[in-house]
Amino acid sequence: MPKADATSTPSKKYVGFEDLKIWQAGMDLCKDVYQATEGFVDTTPSLAADMRSSVVNYPASIAQSHGYRLHNSREYAHLLREARKNLTKLEIQTILAKNLGLLNGEADQLTKSIHGLTKMTNSLIRAINQPKQPKVEMTETE
Repeated sequence: MPKADATSTPSKKYVGFEDLKIWQAGMDLCKDVYQATEGFVDTTPSLAADMRSSVVNYPASIAQSHGYRLHNSREYAHLLREARKNLTKLEIQTILAKNLGLLNGEADQLTKSIHGLTKMTNSLIRAINQPKQPKVEMTETE
């Protein structure tokens, strides 16, 4: 069997978690939450830390689940549900921060982003849980 060298091209391109739109959107939300909590990280450090932890755990779970996508659909779906739990925590924390007057206009935008990611995550979970349809071979009739 010939050895592959640095100039050979693989037949299929590797798709890492960084290539996933759902992961990229999660990272965008991380940036938004970090910027939004900057204003109260000194006055309410525990809430800021909790929000930052919840948001970082979302793309981390997406990245972790990506490793299971081809081999274990049950674990893949489980890790996606864990990611979704972090979005729920973040939404509750965002509502609290808004009610405390710590977030103003940012709260609405964060909530919109959270809902969008929740929909994406739910769609992916549904797709994984769909039973695979058997392939039907087409034959020509005379």
